[in-house]
Amino acid sequence: MNIRGTWHLFNLGVLLFVTALTAVGGGKVTVKFDLALPLFLKVASYDDSFQGGKQFDSVKVYVLYDPAQAVSCRQTQEAEKYFRENSQLKVLGTPCGYQALPLADADSVLNSVGQRNYSILVVTSLAYEKVKPLLQAIERMKVRTFAIDSEQVKEGLAVGLKVDDKATTIIVNMEAAKLEGSKFSAHLLKICELYNN
Repeated sequence: MNIRGTWHLFNLGVLLFVTALTAVGGGKVTVKFDLALPLFLKVASYDDSFQGGKQFDSVKVYVLYDPAQAVSCRQTQEAEKYFRENSQLKVLGTPCGYQALPLADADSVLNSVGQRNYSILVVTSLAYEKVKPLLQAIERMKVRTFAIDSEQVKEGLAVGLKVDDKATTIIVNMEAAKLEGSKFSAHLLKICELYNN
């Protein structure tokens, strides 16, 4: 599957509609991880800094989780299944890889991220306080952040999904996206809810 190469913004709207129909959660409503991942990759394909896939050798998706938290582990298992079932996944023709990233190892792994990779950190349902210490390394290494919990976008992560009883909406924290090096296209931003600190 080649993200964006065969999809258009209309299909992004359809994907948003489908994710709204499958939202789950206990108290807090979130999108199922295996549906959020293709949506996050679709959003990444509208990052103009990607430059048609020419600047980066690969897309690397890190899924940040806490082994001591059941929901976070379940979401990581959903991510593993998604990437196993989509082993030939590409974004704009660029191969896409995956790594589960335990919270305890995050700092050392993120500090060694190569600049030739378009790196994405997808944050599972973790308390923001656990993620906050990583933000400086994330910004310095130009790792793009995507959050399954929309509140984390308001706290400083770049992109998330907000689910209500009517729809799923992409939320973009413009300041965080800029600090991470993302330049999302105007076409994408028109259909997003924008948040400015």
